[in-house]
Amino acid sequence: MRGYPDNQFKGNNTLTRYELVAVLKKFVDYIDRYLIPIPKYIPTVAPTVEPTPIPIVTPMPTPIPIITPVPIPNVKPIPDSRTPLAPFDGKLGFEMKASYTGQSTNNEIDTLSGPTLQITYWFPKFSDMRLGATVNGSLLNYGKLLTQYHSVNNLRRNTFGIEGNLRFLGVDYADDPSLYVGLGYELLQWGGANYDYSNNGPTARAVFEMPIGSYFSIIAENKFHYMIGKKENFNEQLQWKNDLFLGVNVLALSQFSFQIGYKDTRFSLGKSDIFGDIGGIASLRFRY
Repeated sequence: MRGYPDNQFKGNNTLTRYELVAVLKKFVDYIDRYLIPIPKYIPTVAPTVEPTPIPIVTPMPTPIPIITPVPIPNVKPIPDSRTPLAPFDGKLGFEMKASYTGQSTNNEIDTLSGPTLQITYWFPKFSDMRLGATVNGSLLNYGKLLTQYHSVNNLRRNTFGIEGNLRFLGVDYADDPSLYVGLGYELLQWGGANYDYSNNGPTARAVFEMPIGSYFSIIAENKFHYMIGKKENFNEQLQWKNDLFLGVNVLALSQFSFQIGYKDTRFSLGKSDIFGDIGGIASLRFRY
């Protein structure tokens, strides 16, 4: 330890704080230099930390998925196996019957034959029913049987009528059981050489048909004719006439079919005797 710069120690003087600091400074420098060399801390310059740039995410538009339409399968409709009701129904036939004409014609039993025609049109359905219109007629001629002849030559019986119909059953399909009724008006005429008788009046008819499979059908028909006209110079006047038909229809559901059956006709002249004729009738039936 050295004294003051003037080489004096001045040991009796009071030590000031400045002097103490000077002494401690020299002591620390001595230790630092000669006893424990402590490397001096040289502060390093910290690198400037640049912030990591946040990538700018450019939003990409969400692609709209392209929906490929699923093709609708070509499903062929299942054809209706049933036969729809045809609006037009026609019958062209031929009657062949044995007739009971009474003694007034000089021949009690004779043949009766000729063509018949019936045409019916069915209108569109309403309220589960159908309305229809019918036109019918026949041209029947009396013939000979067992070489006997009429006292009236060329005797014939003709009819012509019109009718309105109402169908209750079978209004949609021909393979359903059918039932319809009709109300109409009909003219009947007997004629021959120097002979002419006619009468007319309202008619009522009911027809039922029952299909059996696709090839046959059973038909039942009844028609009643009430006469209201009178022919002068004739003592015997027709009162009523009734026609009953029972038959079958072959190839019943086809456009063209064949109908055959039994027909019974009865009429009254206002007496106890009932006249008439019975026999067969065959018709070609066409529907479309």
